[in-house]
Amino acid sequence: MNSIAQATAALLELFDQQCPREHFPQATFLAYQPDDFTSPMEEGLSLYLFKVDVSADARQGRTVYASYLITAWCQDALRQQQLLGWALRVAQRNGALDQHLRLEVLPLTIADLAAVWGMARTGAQASLTVLVRIFD
Repeated sequence: MNSIAQATAALLELFDQQCPREHFPQATFLAYQPDDFTSPMEEGLSLYLFKVDVSADARQGRTVYASYLITAWCQDALRQQQLLGWALRVAQRNGALDQHLRLEVLPLTIADLAAVWGMARTGAQASLTVLVRIFD
């Protein structure tokens, strides 16, 4: 579905445009696949699409739910936490990405965390999860 790729691109653009470059001048924002976790970026946020659901409501049409793991990457733990905190604020403040995309922060359960990081075959990193509702 092209709408999933559009949702990913919209998230990447949101973070890139709102990045406080005075604090994170080298930050990059990339969509990740499982193998990317074994050699991550120096500094920035990765978006990993880990779940897609589809719902059909007779009144509203079809809705796609795309769940992303957003992970902060930095060499310094405190800086990594600052970057993740900034990403959380951006996600909370930007519920409407456009007329077809709605963003919300999801709770990250231990089971979700274990499943995603087990797939990545690497140590767990500071992350948050978001859901993008895609209205077709």
